[in-house]
Amino acid sequence: MRLVGLLPAQHEPLPLLVHLEKDRGLEVELRRDDDGRAAFWVLDEDHRQLATQVLDDYVADPSAPAFVDAAAQVGLATERHAERLRRRAQLETQRRRRAPWHRPVTVSLLLTCSVIAIVVSLLGADTVTASLAPGGRPSLTDAWRLLTASLLPVNALHLFFSLLWLHELGGLLESRFGSARLALAMVVLALVGNGAEMLAVGPELGGLSTVLAGLFGFVVVRRRLGPASGLVLPVTTELAIGTWLLLSLTGTLGSSGVVGPLVGLAIGLSSALVQEARRRRLRALTV
Repeated sequence: MRLVGLLPAQHEPLPLLVHLEKDRGLEVELRRDDDGRAAFWVLDEDHRQLATQVLDDYVADPSAPAFVDAAAQVGLATERHAERLRRRAQLETQRRRRAPWHRPVTVSLLLTCSVIAIVVSLLGADTVTASLAPGGRPSLTDAWRLLTASLLPVNALHLFFSLLWLHELGGLLESRFGSARLALAMVVLALVGNGAEMLAVGPELGGLSTVLAGLFGFVVVRRRLGPASGLVLPVTTELAIGTWLLLSLTGTLGSSGVVGPLVGLAIGLSSALVQEARRRRLRALTV
């Protein structure tokens, strides 16, 4: 497979795709680069020169009769192409998420939370909480406890769903954006969210609700505003995570805080909006 070229942002890619596939008989794939630009690839290297010439012709004169005819077929091709993109992104994400070495941060955090839960059951919640959660007035020397407090289990039911959603959201984001960016995001969410919870309510912290709320907010907004982001999350899973967060906020699944998860959710939503706005701005400036 060889890259043909990138299409300027002001050009609609689907007429060119239809013309290449239906009129020229070429096997072509349309992808998006990190800036959202349309990238055309040919499966057969022998077709690259022809595809490159057609792309240049389209950029020079998208109103040429051949491309106008192809544009008339876009309505029929759009749904099929969108389904192809979704299927490819889903398969790639599933492939990456099957292998633990593609998501070391997620797997390590799952194991750490499980081990801490076992230690809590053996030694008691008070002993472990005194070691990992901040106590009394906020202090810079205890800032690291804002991170470790997220590892403490609220109760067995809350822990089960926390690990389940961490596997889904963490694995998805780590496969797409890498381990370093996921780890940084989790640290920021834990520090800011748990810090806000501690200042507003007190030092009784625990659970992954704050971190997961932030990751969930980011995924929901990003996958809706940027379909080519590669973030594939089934609607049923999305609804289940949303319901779990709502139950956590109301205390139905145990006391995991309110301020922290809401702050985490706000950080996730705003981060996705900022990232999408930046991507669209770069795309608009690309010629």
